[in-house]
Amino acid sequence: MRIRFLGTGDSAGWPHPFCDCDSCQAVRGTADVRGNTCVLVDDTLLVDLGPDGVRSAARFGIPLSGVRHILLSHAHADHLHPEVFYWRQWAGPRDPVDLVGPPTALQRCAPYHATDSAVRPTPAVPGERLQVGDYAVLPVQATHDADAVLYDITGPDGRTLFYGTDTGLLCEETLAAMTGRAFDVVLLEATFGLERARPSEHLDLVTLASTIEDLRGRGAITEQTMVIAVHLSHRNPPPARLTNELARIGAVVRRDGDVVEVGSSQRSPQWTDQAELDVGSLAARVDETDEQSAQVLQDRRRAAHPQLAGDGDLDRLGRWIASVQGKSTPADFERARAIVVVADHVVAEGVSGSLRSGAQQAADLDAGTDPRCAVAAISGVGIRCEYARAAVGDADVRAALARGLAIADDEVDRGTDLIIATNVGTGATASAAAVVGTLLGLEPTAVTGRGGGIDDAGWMRKVVLVRTLMRRARPSIADPVQLLVHTDAGDIAMIAGVLVGAAARRTPVLLDGVVTIAAALLARELAPEGPGWWLPAHRPADPLADRALGALALEPVVALDLGTAVGALAAVPLLRAAVVGTRAP
Repeated sequence: MRIRFLGTGDSAGWPHPFCDCDSCQAVRGTADVRGNTCVLVDDTLLVDLGPDGVRSAARFGIPLSGVRHILLSHAHADHLHPEVFYWRQWAGPRDPVDLVGPPTALQRCAPYHATDSAVRPTPAVPGERLQVGDYAVLPVQATHDADAVLYDITGPDGRTLFYGTDTGLLCEETLAAMTGRAFDVVLLEATFGLERARPSEHLDLVTLASTIEDLRGRGAITEQTMVIAVHLSHRNPPPARLTNELARIGAVVRRDGDVVEVGSSQRSPQWTDQAELDVGSLAARVDETDEQSAQVLQDRRRAAHPQLAGDGDLDRLGRWIASVQGKSTPADFERARAIVVVADHVVAEGVSGSLRSGAQQAADLDAGTDPRCAVAAISGVGIRCEYARAAVGDADVRAALARGLAIADDEVDRGTDLIIATNVGTGATASAAAVVGTLLGLEPTAVTGRGGGIDDAGWMRKVVLVRTLMRRARPSIADPVQLLVHTDAGDIAMIAGVLVGAAARRTPVLLDGVVTIAAALLARELAPEGPGWWLPAHRPADPLADRALGALALEPVVALDLGTAVGALAAVPLLRAAVVGTRAP
């Protein structure tokens, strides 16, 4: 089953056209703009048909000429634009199309297809099963102020989708019908976001969470179910925060135009957020990069330019891109995303010169007011903040690793083809130094830098802290999970998960900052082939960076300290220039 999101927003869309709130400002002019909720299944079954749906299809390059079945949830204008049936006739004779919906929705459509015998209306009655082409469809009752239904859809391959908008809390009859269904994909609305919804009409993030929990208890949602929030409005928080809020309740979000393929051989690994992650299995998931493509590119370049005495840095970057893309003529990066892991360490007191907490910085990044957002815009990079918890035990580290793996998975599923891994927070470099010092067998003074600009006294306190963390960690040097526990490195665990997850999906990563470099050294313990997929964006002026990069045998894009969460953003245009350089005659 292939599900294409033609829209994921509410009636007004997000941003609201006449609103300047923080949520609207955060998405206006970005890839997070959302039109009326509408999905296209296998290019043949269309669920809801609001005014934005057909325009979105055109924008995403999708003809609707193959649609043979249309399911309508109700007659509200953002879910039904009956003029579409006029337009369909204007295109000339069409194949038959099944039109399924509540009686009021069918009545609204009738005048627009009265002369088109190819449209075959069928009432959707809650609880009465229908065979719609190759799809088994069960309408169930919505809790909405209209004659409205939700849909339980089974595809010809046996995969299942629940389409759940518009609705408030599900009624007992609907819950009973969903019990034990173990859906592959569940779409549930979250119209009211942070506001409390009117109970009879829509869900907010609180009632969405309780609905997911209820469905999980009834076996409608399992660990394998992908739960996706739809019908989103500006009442929700900005995208990065919304992603985190949804992750806490077991849901994700997708953009307009995104595709979810269920049961495909190309489907991403099903990483779990549970503490039972099998760390030992990660190495087998990561393959080598394609050095043959890099060699073909180099040979072609040298044959075309025999006068060149050697390769420059752009040639080096071009070969790396060829190796990670598996193409001797690399493609440009279409969707670059910075994953910013946020953590404020309890060990930070007296050893960090940072004036702003990670939470404060993340709030500014979410709102688009941080200066780094301007650099990201210039470089064409989106920003996503993720919050890491303290690693006080084995389960915390495994959950952080699993979360990082899932983040990488989610980004690649969205079409991200270049990930930037970075962090913000206080006290993180002490843990990073302890991780690097332990893995490389170095003295604390050899890996302890000045972080946020501490003075000599602060540096000495930091050395003492790093020494203490290393003393605790050394007995666990052969166990990456315990090493992270003893160094209070929940953020490093999450970043390591992102790095390994991206490599498992054959997606390149730019490493940004000393904490991410430390995470890369740790991630190599989990997946020895991983470093081939990672490239340092710049060279931080910190002793642990030199030591770790030397051990990883990685050369940065530029040999300058450009600043954490800035350096990689500035390096992206150089990678794009390197791609262009590979095509030069």
